[in-house]
This record gives sequence, C-alpha cells and structure tokens, in this order.
Amino acid sequence: MSGRKKYRTKKSYLGQNIRMILCVLLTLLAAAGLLLNALLDQEIGRMIRADIDFANVAVNSSVRENSPDTRGYRTIALVGVDSRDESEAGGNSDTMMILSIHKDTGEVRIASLYRDTYLRISQGDYQKANAAYNRGGPELFLSMLNTNLDLNITDFVTVDFSVMIDMIDILGGIDMTLTADEVVMMNDYCQGTSEITGKPYEAIEPEVEGTYHLSGIQAVSYMRIRYGYGLEFRRTLRQRAVVLKMVEKMKSASLPTLYRLLDTLLPGIYTNLTKEEILPLALAVKKYTISDTTGFPFDHVMGEPAIAATGIDCVLPVTLETNAAKLHNFLYPDLPYTPSEELITYSDYITEITGYGEADIPESSADGGEMPS
Repeated sequence: MSGRKKYRTKKSYLGQNIRMILCVLLTLLAAAGLLLNALLDQEIGRMIRADIDFANVAVNSSVRENSPDTRGYRTIALVGVDSRDESEAGGNSDTMMILSIHKDTGEVRIASLYRDTYLRISQGDYQKANAAYNRGGPELFLSMLNTNLDLNITDFVTVDFSVMIDMIDILGGIDMTLTADEVVMMNDYCQGTSEITGKPYEAIEPEVEGTYHLSGIQAVSYMRIRYGYGLEFRRTLRQRAVVLKMVEKMKSASLPTLYRLLDTLLPGIYTNLTKEEILPLALAVKKYTISDTTGFPFDHVMGEPAIAATGIDCVLPVTLETNAAKLHNFLYPDLPYTPSEELITYSDYITEITGYGEADIPESSADGGEMPS
C-alpha cells in the first residue's frame, strides 16, 4: 500500500510540474504575442493613411450589388511608384497589380495591369492606364479599375519601390536566372537606381546568362528594365517573379525578421487600410500561397497598329469585354461572371473608334515568355 501511495505522489508531482511548465510556456507565448501586436501596432502608426471619399469612386451598378469581395475573396490594388512624394501626391503609377486573396484558403492570385493599356480614365477620356493615378490619385485610379474591369475594389496600397531594396536585403537577397541581355540592362539600371537611392551596388561581371544571387538594388533594377525582349510584358513578369521570391522567403522567415520587414515597409506605404485590417494580413503571411500570376490585357494589339488606331503608343485590349471576362476567371475561378452594361458600352466604344473587335483577337498574347525563375 505504501509503495502505491508513493508512486501516486511522484506521478502527481510530475503532473504538477508539467502543468507548471505548460502554463509558463503559454504565458510566455501570450506575452510574446501581445508584445508583437504592440510593436506592429506602433509601426503601423508610422504609415501614411489615405482618406478616400468613396462617393468619388465609381463602380458599375450590377457589380456594386454583387461584388466578389462579398463572396469569399478580398481584392487589393497595389500601386508602385519610384518616389515617396509621388505616392502621396499622384504621379504616373510605375507598377499596377491586382491581388485576389481567397479568405478561406489563403490562395493569392496576382494580375499585372500593363501601364500603357488603353482604358477609359474618366467620362469621354480614354488614355494609358498609368495616367489615372497621376490625374486623380487613388480615387480616380480605383474608379478606372472598377469601371473598366467590373470590379469593386475599395482597398489600395501604394508602395515606394525603393523600399523593396531594403526589404530584399533584410531577406538576404534572392536568386534569379537572367539572360545575358538582362544582365547588361540590370547593370545599367543599377547605376540610375544607385543615384536615386544613394545605395551602393556591384555590377555583375562578366555579363553572361546565369543564375545570380541578387542584392536589393540589383533585384529592383532588374524589375525596372523596360527594354529588350518582351518590353512591358516581360517587365511585369520580372516584377511578379521578384514578388513571388520575396513571399517565398517571408514564409520561412523568423518573427524578428518579419518585424524588421514591416519596420522597413510601413513608413514607405500610402494606403486606406486601417490598423485593424493590416494586422491580420501581416500576421497571416505564412498562410498565403501565390498560386498564379498573369498580365492584363490577355489579348491585345500594340505597336504601329495601336498607334494608328488611337494616336498614342499604347496596348489596346481586344476586346475590353472579352479581356475582362478572362480576368474574372483568373482572379475568381469559382465565381460566375456576366459583363455589366457599362463595361459593354466602354468596350464597344473602344472597338468603334479603333476598328478592332472580336474578329481581330490575336491567337496568343505576346507576354514576353515564361515566368523568370
């Protein structure tokens, strides 16, 4: 009897110690979580908040009543500019992306809008898409996206892409495979990027094709290349490839590293997202998976035919209606889509003034090739 009683005492004592250890661990984890939330809350306070009057943001009538964001998705517009002053005051948007986030699975899809895409900017004004942000800031930019693409985007983030230099360096750089021409052009862009940012760089020598470990300034210079094979289409592929590499490294990064990234990023963004909205997005970064990326418009005419049709050097969607349908299928693959009357009107107008209709849809889009690795 005494032996059994002694055994129970030891077992009880061991159980108490385990419970004590678990309580201490849980307390420490909770404290760490509270500390991280407090730090994030403090950092988020450093970003510049945009006050948007959504009475000035146009949305096609049928879309307002049946938005993808009410059916399991969150859609965010991302604008990239070369300087912080432009991000607040306007400026031509150097990069335009639409992010579709599936709320349940964390699946992310990214569509780049080619900056020279010929779209309706405002009533009676059809221009290159990158003019919208310059003319009317976030309100006109969101209006352009919503009306031309049958979307109802209310969230936007403007990023000073020079901030990405520091972020990539914090992540330890990224590996990219470059053609010989891309190496030459990246070295050239590094010089200009260095002058703008004041950051030093190393040129890649010899300038030959290969897989290179790029620093922040090299990666951002690589993203900025506008010439060579594929032109703007290849450029947006490079941008999405770099973002994909960054997200992959973020998912395996430690919490201190993620905090350093936010500490670098948040002062360089201009957004209408609130602290309560950004915190869950930031803390859920390890859940996100970029499943696919693409460029818009899918079917288009460019070069001399587009200049002859519009009078400007642009990317002409052929047609806007069919391209919008393909975009919806890409961003929201499980949701049905019917073009709105407004979008059909804009599409028909572009067809009428340019002469390019459905019969002229190219067999394939010259998107600059496969995604860089």
